[in-house]
Amino acid sequence: MLISVVLPLYNAAGVVGQQLDALAGQTYPGAWELVVADNGSTDGSAALVEGWRDRIPGLRLVDAAGRRGAAAARNLGAQAAGGDILAFCDADDVVAPGWVAALASALEDHDFVAGRCDHEALNPGAMANWHARSFETGLPVTMDFLPYATSANMAVSRAAFFEVDGFDEDFNGLGAAGEDIDLSWRLQLAGHRLHFEPGALIYYRHRHDLRGVWRQNFHYGTADVLLYKRYRAHGLQPRPMRQVIRGFRGLLVRAPALARRDSRGRWLRDAGHRLGRVQGSVQERILFL
Repeated sequence: MLISVVLPLYNAAGVVGQQLDALAGQTYPGAWELVVADNGSTDGSAALVEGWRDRIPGLRLVDAAGRRGAAAARNLGAQAAGGDILAFCDADDVVAPGWVAALASALEDHDFVAGRCDHEALNPGAMANWHARSFETGLPVTMDFLPYATSANMAVSRAAFFEVDGFDEDFNGLGAAGEDIDLSWRLQLAGHRLHFEPGALIYYRHRHDLRGVWRQNFHYGTADVLLYKRYRAHGLQPRPMRQVIRGFRGLLVRAPALARRDSRGRWLRDAGHRLGRVQGSVQERILFL
């Protein structure tokens, strides 16, 4: 069984070396390859990756500039991959030494697996709370519907991935948000149960600038609306308006937190997500707040 690790790349020269070093140190004794799908980097990322060929024998660099966005890069990387199993990770995170081995073991009994995320190691101080701390102990459930895997730490059989046509590239226009949830839900609705494997650990890097925190969570909010539009026919319910009002009122009550940088990120995270849903509702012409 060949495992193909697919890593989308776009202007990550400052961080991808850490991820490549971690992948070079994997302890898995079986066959695996690394497919780096370069989405048109202009900062020398691709050349940097090329320099790792002697340390990662199964490394291949794929030109994925033809279709922009992380979802497209992952799809193009998956199409170029030769493995029966597709494992996905990101350029700005760091996989633990036994990551590939843990996924390989879990995939002996499951065809769709999500791993665990550590939010402390790469995010000093309060930054560890500037992103929802998901995948620490189990599978998160969003919008009270189905659990999902993060594209930063998931693996799926090649057959199942292409059965549901991979990542939906319509989510590219939403700032690379929501495509992993959408894929997870399509796989589960097609009969592929999602398994959580705590041994498949990655160290997850949050946005370290406040503008990045705002933008990322704004995109998450707009993606929520598209997810609702697509999956309400499968039972996804709108949020009660009293819960929506309580959430916006809570932002006003917590507004003094903007004066302190350690709590400012959490406020911007929550405000961005809620206002993203407002924007998404306008764009999709459907109310989901």
